[in-house]
Amino acid sequence: MKIRHLTPILALAALAFSGCALNSDAEGNKQVNLLGAVKYEQASFEHTKPTTVAVSTKEIVPRKGYTGDKLTLLWGLVTLKDY
Repeated sequence: MKIRHLTPILALAALAFSGCALNSDAEGNKQVNLLGAVKYEQASFEHTKPTTVAVSTKEIVPRKGYTGDKLTLLWGLVTLKDY
């Protein structure tokens, strides 16, 4: 098998076996990361970066009892936050 035929196979294998994570922090809050394209953090309450389009749930629906969860899409391009 030639090397040029092996390269796409190795690239797909690397993509399939890396980049996804399901973790919990010290407080037991869940964190999910799917190749960086979708990242979810429970009870985050972190400031968003100035390079993202941040949308807060309080801008869409006013309510009480925000969870602090944060959903980041497309490697940080869009951030949906519940705080």
